[in-house]
Amino acid sequence: MEIRIACRKSPLAVLQANKFIEAIQKKYGKEIKCRLIPMHSAGDLTDKDLSQIGGKGLFISELESALASDNADVAVHSLKDVPAKLNDGFEIISCLERGNPNDVIILKQNGPSVIQDLNNHSKIATSSPRRKAQWKIYNPTFEFVPIRGNISTRISKFLESDLDGLLMAATALERLNIQEHHYDEFNYQDVVPSVCQGIIGMEIYLGTISQEKRQIIQSVNHQNSFNAALMEREIIKSLDADCMSPIGVICRDKMIYLDAFNKEGTEIYQLREALASTELKPALSLILEKLKNDRVHELITK
Repeated sequence: MEIRIACRKSPLAVLQANKFIEAIQKKYGKEIKCRLIPMHSAGDLTDKDLSQIGGKGLFISELESALASDNADVAVHSLKDVPAKLNDGFEIISCLERGNPNDVIILKQNGPSVIQDLNNHSKIATSSPRRKAQWKIYNPTFEFVPIRGNISTRISKFLESDLDGLLMAATALERLNIQEHHYDEFNYQDVVPSVCQGIIGMEIYLGTISQEKRQIIQSVNHQNSFNAALMEREIIKSLDADCMSPIGVICRDKMIYLDAFNKEGTEIYQLREALASTELKPALSLILEKLKNDRVHELITK
């Protein structure tokens, strides 16, 4: 049997798809053949601000088209880039074990070694509304400059610029084994990351996938990471938020950490909640009710 695996063409996306292939081969050996189908996405082909042209859903549209037309069996994603509300017929059915969820800031050589040492009015590279709002709260004088491209492209642009720092996900640097740059890492408990940051997720289309292939894809699922992804995505969905909203959420070690902001980064709402129930649905219901009562949706859409 052959599993056809769609992914984006970036080095990180291909590496992550190969991690899925490794998990399949470890479990099934030569019994299952895996064929990788790297694809350009609309999000990869533009330098425009994603929030102005459709959000991060642009990164998955071509991959979903391949699933729906039965040209691929599964799409492998950085789950933080996948909208919480999927189109009809599409489903995330498994995840690999979560990588490092933390954010980092890459800093210039011979400059400050931690973000606290940056001067007022320092220029920080990021296109993330969440990161801009988080660090605007910390230092309202910071200037934020949008930056696009794959990981290596963003780092090159940063090093060739007059920018003082580049914010990104730690797991991207670790998976690509990028070690030559100095960076300051922030614990997820203090700087709450994007929903599903560090999680690789597998998406299928119900109209074309066979039951046998579905079971194979699900068989490599890491249940704890999958449960965390489900809860984080449901929280975002309940707030009518998306990948471009100024909010961070992580479910880890039986705790929910949530930081939400207005778009200008002048107001913050924080939630640190122990999950009282081991059952996912009751625990989630309590969190969603609290967020509704606290009017978090109104904050992130200000």
